[in-house]
Amino acid sequence: MARPTRYPAPAAAGSAGDPARQVARRGLAQVPHEDLVVDGVLWPPPLRAFGLLGVDTDDLGAPTDSQFRNIRGKVRGHVKQDVLVGADGIDSLVRRTLWGDVPKREHRLHVFGRRHIRILNTWYPQNLLPLDGSGDKSRGHDLAIAAARGCRRGVSSMRLATFTTTADADARAGAGAGQPRTGVVSGERVHPFPPGLIMRDLVERGLDEVRRLADEALAADGHPLADVRLLAPLAPASVRDFVAFEEHVQGIRQAVTGTAGVPDAWYDGPTFYFTNPHAILGPDETVPFPAACAARDLELEVAVVVTGAGRSLSVEQAREHVFGYTIMNDWSARDLQAREMQVSLGPAKGKDFATTLGPWIVTADELEPFRDEDGFLRLWCAVSVNGAEIGRDLLSNMGWTFEVMIAYASRDSRVEAGDVLGSGTVGNGGCLGELWGRRGTQDPPPLAPGDVVTLTVEGLGSLTNVVGVAEPAPELPAARLRDPALARKAASP
Repeated sequence: MARPTRYPAPAAAGSAGDPARQVARRGLAQVPHEDLVVDGVLWPPPLRAFGLLGVDTDDLGAPTDSQFRNIRGKVRGHVKQDVLVGADGIDSLVRRTLWGDVPKREHRLHVFGRRHIRILNTWYPQNLLPLDGSGDKSRGHDLAIAAARGCRRGVSSMRLATFTTTADADARAGAGAGQPRTGVVSGERVHPFPPGLIMRDLVERGLDEVRRLADEALAADGHPLADVRLLAPLAPASVRDFVAFEEHVQGIRQAVTGTAGVPDAWYDGPTFYFTNPHAILGPDETVPFPAACAARDLELEVAVVVTGAGRSLSVEQAREHVFGYTIMNDWSARDLQAREMQVSLGPAKGKDFATTLGPWIVTADELEPFRDEDGFLRLWCAVSVNGAEIGRDLLSNMGWTFEVMIAYASRDSRVEAGDVLGSGTVGNGGCLGELWGRRGTQDPPPLAPGDVVTLTVEGLGSLTNVVGVAEPAPELPAARLRDPALARKAASP
């Protein structure tokens, strides 16, 4: 009998109809410059130099002089002197883009080749809308200011990847075929760091040294992303996984333990458990779920990567220990987890078979424009199975910031460079288990072998894996039952 499912069948791996893999490979809406031809018209060079691709409107209309001065002042006031496009260039960019001879179609303002802004009516700060559909104009204004700040020369923010290349690409670069390398991703290319440097080395050296290496690496051609295979960006020193989303706790607790509500202890501090740093997967890898598991689940998370060692850090000190962020999928065997947690010691074999990290590490400074007034990162996070979205939430719905979580992890203990701290699963469908708990039934159904799971986080990219099943593990004996008192008596002299 066919398995009932709400998901469409996954496209064949590597096929043109496999958008999840393309997004995972290219990042969030990455568009190379050679693709900037719309209806046969090439966008003006100042547009590319400024890092913007277009605007989104059907009938923009010319703004008043005061409106034009307003946006020009907003941009100019947040741009350093060493910009790629000066004030006159911005004037030219705005006039040629908004009121020049451009094709009539829906366009998009593309910031740094990473983030989109939707423009409403006029290029006026109050009327900027983010493309996430939230309709939040203040967020659109923040992203516009981020665009201005992003026009500095050199490397300020980075995407750092671990990868292997094809034999031909390695031969051209004079490197050993198939050897893992680290590098900085820019547009559609990855620029390798010197051979022998692993991501842990970079994390231990800190952001200033990594920026220097990135400047040197970007001077070379690098490899097209299409010619490389992205690996898990980091072999973590340890992995702590927190449970920072109240909405997730409400749903998953009902699903796993049958208990409603959030325990009072959750509000006292950001609870975490340790998971297996030796079972880390990267993009596009097959996830080996235990053969004994029937309730296969995913968990959409963001993880912070720690730089520098510390003990009992304050929240202010913890800020200096944030190296960057990556997407994390804490794969879960819910039936095994439910059984083992009856012992009150944690999820154990319900979790430690696989955790995915990737597609790269985005350095901390790149996400600063997304920080809200309380210090939380306001990023949209979404998860889909075979192309059908099942959940979406804001990362800023966390109960604690990453800095607080680092400080808590270090309390009366230590954090080390290369430690990974997961946010915990986002709410509003960040995992199937939360939805099962709320609905009282396994709807949507558990993951099945061959399902394609994609996590997408604003500013970080997309991370895709395929669900698989491991070979059955050998049987183990049950506990030996005995009377301890009789055993002690028998052993006494």
